[in-house]
Amino acid sequence: MTKDRSEASPSGEPDDKPGPPQFVGGKPRSREVPLDWPLCYGGKTYDRITVRRMTTAEVGEFIAAASGEDMKNTRLPMFDCPPEIIDALDPDDAERVNEVIRDFLPRILRPADEPPQAGGENTPPSSHTS
Repeated sequence: MTKDRSEASPSGEPDDKPGPPQFVGGKPRSREVPLDWPLCYGGKTYDRITVRRMTTAEVGEFIAAASGEDMKNTRLPMFDCPPEIIDALDPDDAERVNEVIRDFLPRILRPADEPPQAGGENTPPSSHTS
């Protein structure tokens, strides 16, 4: 059973446009990766990076950008930090971030030629950029 979550507008009439859809329940959609070698950038210290799953719209935007002329500079929209932080990570921290990316990367962005894992899913690429 679904609940009616519509709210009244200031005029007292029901607001016909709900807010954006939100995921409820299911598998975790983000994970924090603590950094052994924190970084400071722009006056902010980064001692952890949150990696999150992309939405369908973000996957489409990423694929379109990655197939464009500037594909070398296309980044996965999965991080809560500037790209400069990802590029400057210590290699060991980067590997832990990449492991989480592999867990959260949508199947459409995983190589088709990799054998399935025990759980039936393909292993995604280890790179955090395209």
